[in-house]
Amino acid sequence: MMEAVILAGGFGTRLKQVVSDVPKPMAPVAGRPFLEYLIRRIIKQNVKKIILSTGYKSETIEDYFGNGKFYGIEIAYSIEKEPLGTGGALKKVFEEFNLDTASVFNGDSFFAVDLAEMEKSFIK
Repeated sequence: MMEAVILAGGFGTRLKQVVSDVPKPMAPVAGRPFLEYLIRRIIKQNVKKIILSTGYKSETIEDYFGNGKFYGIEIAYSIEKEPLGTGGALKKVFEEFNLDTASVFNGDSFFAVDLAEMEKSFIK
């Protein structure tokens, strides 16, 4: 299974009035950060390494998830020192971790997808 990259570096300007003290993926949902639900969903699909692309208040995300050991996976970080946008963030991750392929997720969006089936469709 390929690595998963989660884009979690945005400012969350549309949610500032609701969650001004944390990055948007860390917005609480039923007592847990939204990003935790996404990570747990990805783990259930046998992904063993997740790379979090962070920027705004990245330490909040790192402090919460650490190296992933608690979740039984490896979590690594690619930290934007300045906003790079979606394409720039992905380019940085792929270069920094020498990736050819990865499943990419937005840290503020949840959707049920079978990663193994998706991988079969795209990688031949």
